[in-house]
Amino acid sequence: MTESRLDTLRLLTALIEKLEIPRANISTHPISLALQKAAILRWNGDFIYLTADAIDKLTYNDPRAGGTETNLQMAYKLQLQALLSYYHELSHKKRGGISINAPARTLAEFKEFRATSYDPTQPIVPWWKMTAKSEGLSNWNKSIKPNARDFKPFREMNLWIEYKESFLITLEAQNLTHLVEKNPIIHDDDLDSAQQKFLFKVMKDNFLHHKAKSIVKKYTTDKDTRKIWEELCAFYDSSITTAMYANVLMTYLADVKLHKANWNRGQGEFVNHYKIQKNKFNEIAPDSMISDPHAVRMLHNVVSGTPNLAPVLNQYRQARKAAGSTINISFDEYCTLLSEQAEVYDNANTRTKSNYRRTANAHDLIEEGMEYEANVHEADDYIREEHCL
Repeated sequence: MTESRLDTLRLLTALIEKLEIPRANISTHPISLALQKAAILRWNGDFIYLTADAIDKLTYNDPRAGGTETNLQMAYKLQLQALLSYYHELSHKKRGGISINAPARTLAEFKEFRATSYDPTQPIVPWWKMTAKSEGLSNWNKSIKPNARDFKPFREMNLWIEYKESFLITLEAQNLTHLVEKNPIIHDDDLDSAQQKFLFKVMKDNFLHHKAKSIVKKYTTDKDTRKIWEELCAFYDSSITTAMYANVLMTYLADVKLHKANWNRGQGEFVNHYKIQKNKFNEIAPDSMISDPHAVRMLHNVVSGTPNLAPVLNQYRQARKAAGSTINISFDEYCTLLSEQAEVYDNANTRTKSNYRRTANAHDLIEEGMEYEANVHEADDYIREEHCL
């Protein structure tokens, strides 16, 4: 028997044993018909080179519908993608192509892989590319020097939103975001373990708020940074402090007026600052997210008393209407238009000041180089008592 024929039998056996297609139905099953139509006839010669996209495009001529070309059902596509991913994952761990029908490659093992390790949203990477990628990652300590000092301490619950953003940015800079991602594809277990030990030390040294410390301490034995991060986010993202901060942010976004704010920096910086606060609100209060049309109306109201910015929105809409185009505008587009007008004003009125204070009508908002002093009522007094702002 030729190798080509053996390879064809290898594919058919894999379909029968791993996808549980009855042997009597293998020749007429939609999966077999789709693979035949795409000229995927051998395991090592054809199937292992498939991509998820190619599987997604598989069709077959349905004999029950007079030979009409039909898209392969989604359930069958997912089975094929799982089988392909299973082969590449196990081959990568072995550092060479596995024998898909070997006695050790049982149906139970394949089912366990689908239930615990396989993620259909992740791309299917051929094992030979995984090996090359793993070898590149093994040089992580040489190419990207991990520096624990880049991570800042987390002490105050009210600063969680800013801290979370800063922490993730630092992880990205050090190529470590996979250490807090759910169910990532791990190509090198030893490297992943070493990196988790590094990040666990960072968390232990820097997560100083009492609740964060207790969460980190729970994982002293396994040092599972992914579970630590998931639990931290679950607690702090839904905390009463975060909810109250969202309320304060909304009050500020709705009430602030640029011409009354004693803003000591450029108008362009204010527009960007307002955009940041709006995005921050949407992040911490997804159930009350500010839509684009509503955000445009709010910002228009904020600049309504500023002569050079107030007419920008109406001028845009009038021009669009005259051209026969829709007058709809996104929040980002409106910010861009305001920034262009603000730049002209700022260039003519350049004033620099590294640190300043201003009185806001709603709350304390703290950003780098900026400090706002609140002048408010009982709600904010309560927030301060709880160390929220």
